[in-house]
Amino acid sequence: MSSPVLSEAREYAKHGISIEGLEAFIAGLEGTLTAETTTSTVCHSLIKPATAPAGWVDVAELILRDGEGNDIRDRCWFRHSYREEATGRVQDAPPPGTRSYCELLLADPATAHQVGAPTVFFSHAWLFKFKNVAAALGAFVDGLPPGSPPQFFWFDCFSIDEHATQAKPQEFWGSTFREAIALIGHTLMLLSPWDQPFPLTRAWCLWELHCTCVEGAQLSVCLGPSER
Repeated sequence: MSSPVLSEAREYAKHGISIEGLEAFIAGLEGTLTAETTTSTVCHSLIKPATAPAGWVDVAELILRDGEGNDIRDRCWFRHSYREEATGRVQDAPPPGTRSYCELLLADPATAHQVGAPTVFFSHAWLFKFKNVAAALGAFVDGLPPGSPPQFFWFDCFSIDEHATQAKPQEFWGSTFREAIALIGHTLMLLSPWDQPFPLTRAWCLWELHCTCVEGAQLSVCLGPSER
């Protein structure tokens, strides 16, 4: 009989996106994404609005300054509010019915094949440039031996409902999250820049590495095109 932690981990690690899905996502945003667009900006200003429930608009606002007046726009932090289209009412809490981008793809028969059970847990920094991230994942897939099974990446901003992540209790990250990494069994980390990898300076990425080691999962690394 499954424990509550294991059951929740299976739900959390249920969906992965394919390279085809990432490439289609980028192609659909031609003229919107630039070489400098970060994963954080993609998640907050594109994915979250796309996954708000019908009748609601997710309004993403880039935070320009911190409480002391310092310019922090380069950190790509956003605040969100939700506007009900029928009434114009605005609230801070996400309304019922939000979903992940993978669930959005699964709801359409034309794109459902771009989602599958994750074969790789992808560890990265949200300040990475999104197009470089996608290229690095594409290169990883291209470098696999012939005949390798299709790869589906547990890529947080696509795989989970990002509207709901702030509601997770602290205990979740120490138990369920670690169990999810164990269930997937393979962690891929994007080490960029190659000579001073940014993820190795981030506490969250180090936690993902710790979980990978403790659970005995496979660890691989990838690089962007120019860094290779």
